[in-house]
Amino acid sequence: EAVTEQSAWPDPVLSYAYFIREVETRVGPQEHIIGLRQNLPWPGTLSLKADSARNRADAAGQAVRRERLEMIQVIKTAYFEVVYLDRALTVTREHLARLDTLEPVVRNEYVTGRTGQNALLQLQMARERLMNRIDQLERRSVPVMDRIQAALNLPPSTPLSVRLEPADFIEFSDDDARTWLRESHPDLKSLESLAAAAENGVSLAERDRYPGLTLGMNYMVTGDARMAGVEDSGKDPFNVSLSLNIPVSRRYNAAERRARLQEAAARDRLHAAGNRLDTMLSDALFAYRDALSTVRLHTESLIPLAEQT
Repeated sequence: EAVTEQSAWPDPVLSYAYFIREVETRVGPQEHIIGLRQNLPWPGTLSLKADSARNRADAAGQAVRRERLEMIQVIKTAYFEVVYLDRALTVTREHLARLDTLEPVVRNEYVTGRTGQNALLQLQMARERLMNRIDQLERRSVPVMDRIQAALNLPPSTPLSVRLEPADFIEFSDDDARTWLRESHPDLKSLESLAAAAENGVSLAERDRYPGLTLGMNYMVTGDARMAGVEDSGKDPFNVSLSLNIPVSRRYNAAERRARLQEAAARDRLHAAGNRLDTMLSDALFAYRDALSTVRLHTESLIPLAEQT
């Protein structure tokens, strides 16, 4: 809508004048004047305004996309926490079941004197710690589900069914990640659009120096001549005019300087955002590689060794 608004021509101006004292001419008295004026934008001005509006609309669209991605991030983070809590509960309950299986054996050995009381007490303390851990994990899942419901704009009491599926690790290089960042991050795309809009503003400020043209037309209603036999008696005249406003004010220099400063500021914000996101990406890549290394250590080395023993 903003593009359509900025690319539209100015409205024409219709005027009407009535002669309280009629102007007598040879062909008759002039009684009314009907005029029409149209401002003529300098060639390229409307397209620049449309481009500027389009760039600003793109920036606003990227802001909406950023909000959407943030909501997806909140949901995904909560989802993976639910997956973690589910697996942690499963493992902890398995440990508790094993302790419940061992307790009668240790108790029997204590009764028969083949082991001391300390072994039984250690087992019972471990069992209590596991039961407390299970209670903590179950209670922790409640606020996590609340975060998902809030992100989806659902009431807190809405039941949710979460499918727990294993996540696949994606193989990519650091250069691939930086390319994705530069090509798709909404903050950068928004700032790029705003910088382009500021560049359009410089071109528009330069065009403000050009003379403005106004095309006019006037139709005069003329009465009959007072004397009979006058040639062209009552003939209505019609004229076309072209007016030119001359830009001589110093405000045009100030407007152009301001536009150039705004463009420079927009470019600086874009550059700073790129550097900031590059730093954040480096931290995220390190955390991802570190987590991936830890997962592979457990799945490929520690867990197989533990199963062998």
